[in-house]
Amino acid sequence: MNNYQNHSGGCHGADMEWDRIGRMLGFNNHKHYRPADLKAATPALRAQIEIDILSAALSLGRPTGEFPGKDLVRRNWFQANGAEAIFAISRIINPGELDKGFINKTGKQIVSGGTAWACEMAIQMGKSVYVFDMKTNGWYCWWLGRFGYIQVPTLTEHYAGIGSRNLTPEALKAITDVYTKTLEHE
Repeated sequence: MNNYQNHSGGCHGADMEWDRIGRMLGFNNHKHYRPADLKAATPALRAQIEIDILSAALSLGRPTGEFPGKDLVRRNWFQANGAEAIFAISRIINPGELDKGFINKTGKQIVSGGTAWACEMAIQMGKSVYVFDMKTNGWYCWWLGRFGYIQVPTLTEHYAGIGSRNLTPEALKAITDVYTKTLEHE
């Protein structure tokens, strides 16, 4: 399993569960990005990160200027950029639904909370985005402008195991299922 690398933020909740469960099953390469990683970026790379964040903000209907936590969004850029695919544990928010104080006014499905940033940036980068929706307890993949139901996905060699801080027992099982299915295909 040495060919697999997880690109996450190492936050409490899903990020650390992807790490913990992965290590139990032999997936030992986990890169945890921090806001400080931005300091090592070239000015050109920092400019590209800001462009990608602005594009994601516009698509998500989120703030476009500076705001508390924007350094975490910048960290999310590294996750999306380093991974071939995103594997997120969260909730899918339909147009018109309330999510953490926002109403989704985008006209499209989005991922809940801060996880939305990495998912949206990955979508805009042309990468696969898989979401375990804790409302329906099912896996979905972004395809042709919407999330469609799928069977348990398998990991890409460079993946971002990310998501919500508060996980259900079904979400923990979903993480285990992805690792187990990936092992079965090795």
